[in-house]
Amino acid sequence: MNNILERVAYLRGLSDGLALESDTKESKLILEMIEVMTEMAESIEELSEEMMEIDDYVELIDEDLDELEDFIYDFDGDEEEKDFDFEEIECPYCGEIIAIDKDLFEEGECEKEMVCPNCSETFIVDNDACDE
Repeated sequence: MNNILERVAYLRGLSDGLALESDTKESKLILEMIEVMTEMAESIEELSEEMMEIDDYVELIDEDLDELEDFIYDFDGDEEEKDFDFEEIECPYCGEIIAIDKDLFEEGECEKEMVCPNCSETFIVDNDACDE
């Protein structure tokens, strides 16, 4: 982007070398065009810098998302996605349907204390595997 700013500065130097006086119509036009080009070049440079910052930020978000996907899905890209086994239960307080991963229960554990994400009430969930 500096190339544009350098080129506009070169044009400004040429106009200074011509000793354009602002009393003729042509001189006024040329000087105003150089001024507009200077403002445009500065704006382009600012936008370019902001865009580079946004690119860096998006790259960081993408890396964080990759890590999150690996954590949630236990997935490296070559394997199949992890198969979750969910059971839907109803909160006894507010009636909200909640999906619970059956892997949440430890081996031999028949009950688990849960907090409803909707009403924040605590209740006990039975492990269906204990009934078998």
